Amino acid sequence: MIPTGSSKKKGGAVEINIVNDLKSPYTSNALEELLLLTFNQCYTRNPDELLNTTPIEQYLNIKGWSNAVRNMKLISCSWDDDIGYEITPTDKIPYKGYQHQKGIVLGKKVSPGDLAEAVKIAIKKSRI
Repeated sequence: MIPTGSSKKKGGAVEINIVNDLKSPYTSNALEELLLLTFNQCYTRNPDELLNTTPIEQYLNIKGWSNAVRNMKLISCSWDDDIGYEITPTDKIPYKGYQHQKGIVLGKKVSPGDLAEAVKIAIKKSRI
């Protein structure tokens, strides 16, 4: 899981130089705890724009974003002040990146386990 920060140079949210790894097998509780930690890390650092590599490339020590995410699914987890938590599965499109599917909106108040369950559903719905 990689938190985001604000980039004036790129005009929006970009990944910051933190990678939170969750090794399989994992419990729903561990998944949710790491997801909440990642949310709390968002906007705590300025993106390191001096590097020519992304956090996932650095973490995996693989050159090139396409090579680093080969055979990986992408799940977008976000917070919006109007709708609350949203977990979004994606489809990987060859040579284009990822296309978002319809998000799973959980609202502003979630019960323990709701975030982990939504992430598991999004993982199943996401396609490589």
